[in-house]
Amino acid sequence: MSPPVLITRPAAASGTLVQDLQARLGPDCRIVLSPLLRIEPVSAHVDDHSIRTVIFTSAHAVTHYTSLTDRRDVTCYTVGPATAQVARNAGFAPISGKGTGQALVAQIKADMPPAPCLYLRGDHIAFDIAKALNAAGLETHSRVVYRQVPQPLTSQAQRLLSGSARVIVPLFSPRSAALFFAQGPFTAPLDIVAISENVTQLVSQAGRNVCVTASHPNQPAMLDAVYDLWVTANRLEGRDPAQ
Repeated sequence: MSPPVLITRPAAASGTLVQDLQARLGPDCRIVLSPLLRIEPVSAHVDDHSIRTVIFTSAHAVTHYTSLTDRRDVTCYTVGPATAQVARNAGFAPISGKGTGQALVAQIKADMPPAPCLYLRGDHIAFDIAKALNAAGLETHSRVVYRQVPQPLTSQAQRLLSGSARVIVPLFSPRSAALFFAQGPFTAPLDIVAISENVTQLVSQAGRNVCVTASHPNQPAMLDAVYDLWVTANRLEGRDPAQ
């Protein structure tokens, strides 16, 4: 039997991922959804006309910011191309980073866009962009525009993880990795796909010995890694993944 793929991303971020996975892996691929985080909007004052540059590190931030203000006449930076596309659809002309907060800070520091800047984010962040930019002399404010509320694994996911069959689990952030392993231990053999070295380190601490780090911290690279693991698992079981 082909290993299922367990998706733990928030529901709003899972749609295109599931579609892309199904298109790439075909009808034999079983995809199970179990979001570990629920996204809730936060009312915040963002309609400040002194702000000259906005910074987004997630599509959620774009969505919730644009629900609070009609303003688009600002320089706009995004962490990567997926968030850039959401910002573009919302009416911005985004400058896309290379996929990490650190790389985005380096790019913004090199460009020195008009200040003050406003960093729109969730209530939990892995890297404080506002702090890094302020330290570099670029005035940057921060606003929380959404909450990331932890969710338990679904009963379907728990059954998979308490079994003996292999499960492929892509993990898209250090926080989701920590929340995932906090609900263990799991008996199922896990093939983990980590989006970054930070996630890989958490997987290592959890004692899992099958972990692949995506070549780049973005969804296309994660899809490539999931595909490779799924095809390899099918071959090991004597199945032709192309059928």
